[in-house]
Amino acid sequence: MDLEAFLDEAAPHIARWHSLRGEVVSPQSLESALAPLTTALPPCLESLELSLYWDDPMSQNAISLFGGAPAPSTLNDIYLYRIPLAFEPLRLSGLGSLGLKQVESISTPELLQILRGSPQLETLTLAKNPKLVAIGSQPSTMQPIELPKLVSLVFEWIDHGGTNSIISSIRTPNRRQLYIRDTIDRDSAWSVLFTPSIRHILHTNTPTADPPPSVIEVEIYEEDDCAIRFGGVVLTLLVYREDRVLRTLAWLVDRERPRIREKFSSKFQEMFKGSRREPSGLRQRLRRQLNPPLLKSKSPGRPFRSVGINQPCEMPPIL
Repeated sequence: MDLEAFLDEAAPHIARWHSLRGEVVSPQSLESALAPLTTALPPCLESLELSLYWDDPMSQNAISLFGGAPAPSTLNDIYLYRIPLAFEPLRLSGLGSLGLKQVESISTPELLQILRGSPQLETLTLAKNPKLVAIGSQPSTMQPIELPKLVSLVFEWIDHGGTNSIISSIRTPNRRQLYIRDTIDRDSAWSVLFTPSIRHILHTNTPTADPPPSVIEVEIYEEDDCAIRFGGVVLTLLVYREDRVLRTLAWLVDRERPRIREKFSSKFQEMFKGSRREPSGLRQRLRRQLNPPLLKSKSPGRPFRSVGINQPCEMPPIL
């Protein structure tokens, strides 16, 4: 049964709904498929998961749910894929999980407002949301958004400035996972994303065991594609130039491991001075130049190498 037919039959029982998961296969039927949700409020709804599967580019007006009323206070989990909702009337708060993928209607200020009202949030997943862009510096009187329960953050192909604005606005002392996937195709992109204002995200009260906090792992997949893992942080980057990988490594170790930073600033910067791109150049250079005690190879049987940069001594955590 398609979603529209199901909702037509279930609409008389909307007061008893606790969870709704549905898929729409055509943008032409999106508003009609969601008609019961646009006019009535399910007072007990706890989980909402809606997806639009359509390959062609879509241009949809934002859809207002619940007759323009705020979302029910029971709503805890939201996942949207290509569903352009009008977020401001919903006044979303008290969420436990939020996933937004290719949602064209969500803006950075709207997202931050949702986060500020959801201190119990545990997971946040954002992917290809075009309006999540930089919003500039926040007023000095604006308090950071405290998210003590948040353990997992995912940013995939979000505007560099948007990712930076979101991370710089929140505090996640118990973060276990941070995953960022993006393209670093120019120096300005690197400088916009990896700024001092988001370094606090590296500190966590619940560090992961793999890799241990004393190790940075760099995995080279292809000529320009690599993953950097450090303390529950995973950066999967298309970098286009080797020196940007080194800048990212130096950014990771900047404050809590200054001895390693000194070795980066001499050995690593010299390593890429005047370098030219070549097939598997990043992999070859890392393997050739990162030697003990800095280099720790792992999984030599895999199609790429992992290099771990070992912490030479205990240093104080990020303040």
